[in-house]
Amino acid sequence: MKNFKTFTKISTLTLLVSTNLAFANDIIPNDFNTQVNQVNNIPVINIATPTLNGMSRNTYKEFNVSEKGVIFNNSIDSVNSQLAGQLEKNHNLKDRTAGLIINEVVGGNQSQLKGAIEIVGEDAKLVITNPNGVFIDGAKFINIRESFISTGKPVFNKKDLLSLEVTKGKVTIGEKGLDSDNLVVFSRSLQVNGKINAYTITAMIGPNSMSMKAGVTHEILVG
Repeated sequence: MKNFKTFTKISTLTLLVSTNLAFANDIIPNDFNTQVNQVNNIPVINIATPTLNGMSRNTYKEFNVSEKGVIFNNSIDSVNSQLAGQLEKNHNLKDRTAGLIINEVVGGNQSQLKGAIEIVGEDAKLVITNPNGVFIDGAKFINIRESFISTGKPVFNKKDLLSLEVTKGKVTIGEKGLDSDNLVVFSRSLQVNGKINAYTITAMIGPNSMSMKAGVTHEILVG
């Protein structure tokens, strides 16, 4: 009986430690194609190798940005960042950078974006999509050609992102708002509680399919 009680306590302690470690990791890749490192206490994402057409597809179990911010490394040389200073090149890129960086959450939790999001190296379009919802509160987008925030499911062929298909999910802008050059929000619903600073803002709300090639939307009937 004593042995059983001791085993139970150890198992509980192990479970609690594992849970705390999981919460400490704001960004958890779903595979080894994408790596996350810490530089000066800032998460740096080495994005996955782009296709010949320049698409880098990255999937995550969890994707959250704290007030510290996050960096996407899209550089084939060492580079200086605003958030973390000097960075090494991204060895995944080989001889080409990405023009489109897709970040797809395949886990079951909402994403929270509360800090600066910077692309170093070549600027690119950035997609962050999570069908469970996205909460933005104080995010700032740096060196990003166009920022897509979505609750859609990406549809791919071998080389390209064909479309985003939205059937559920809510994007919420918190009281601290967001700052972006060019912003696209594509979700089932949208709630705005704070200020949005952007040169251009496009919002497509409701069950829709958006072609990423032509920017055309088609309504999806949801039963």
